[in-house]
Amino acid sequence: MAVPTPAAPAATALRRFGRFEILRLLGRSGRSMLWLAGDARLGQEVMLALPRRAPPPGQLGDWLHAVRRAARLDHPQLLPVLEAGEHEQWPYAVYERCSGLTLAERRAAAPDAVLDVAGWMAGVLDGLAYAHEAGASHGDLQLHSLVLTEGGPLRVLGLEVAWPPLAAAAASGAGPARAVPTLLWDGRFALLTVLLAGFGRASAEVGAVMIVGGNIEGFTRVMTTAIALETSAGNLPLALALGMVLMTIVLVVNALAQASREFAARAGA
Repeated sequence: MAVPTPAAPAATALRRFGRFEILRLLGRSGRSMLWLAGDARLGQEVMLALPRRAPPPGQLGDWLHAVRRAARLDHPQLLPVLEAGEHEQWPYAVYERCSGLTLAERRAAAPDAVLDVAGWMAGVLDGLAYAHEAGASHGDLQLHSLVLTEGGPLRVLGLEVAWPPLAAAAASGAGPARAVPTLLWDGRFALLTVLLAGFGRASAEVGAVMIVGGNIEGFTRVMTTAIALETSAGNLPLALALGMVLMTIVLVVNALAQASREFAARAGA
């Protein structure tokens, strides 16, 4: 599928970041962000990938070393890094804008389009496997870190850009007592989604309950086993009523899980 090369935006720069004129935000998460910027040195638009939290001064060199080491990797699914540097102790990686649209932009421009997601992701996973074998990782794969090139594959940008929360806490001198709460807070939406999804699945379970303890009232009887019991006893109205209550609970829990994911995406957390 041919992907149109994005035209230069008419909007003026929002602010400056060193020699770069920041034009607009392409995407962000709790650990990284991607900006469209004008590069005065190259005379063209570029994409700036930055961590959401700057590494402590003593760890800035480690960040640059990791990104530059990953930039040496050569694979069709990995977008080349033009430059890795820092401005006022805030590191950045530069990528070509003319490579194509991010997957987030492509999805926003044509939300109903049929996309070859399976084929694209197979290539992305191949590129990530290559990077992992070389000792590099992404750590924050998002729609804005996947670039759909014109007539080519889906490519990954941002290797080693995200600054891990645990590493940042450790670098700042925080011990486990402070590092663990930081990690839990950064992953709060993901943990909430997992808990809600797990509860929704467990609340609809019947086979495992029967296996581990049967249907003992007051001990192992749950709503699903109660439905099975009332159905076998011929009490269909009660069984149907319990089934409707169970379906309502599961639907509400799944709706909350979906709302949590959407809120996390909007908040960039």
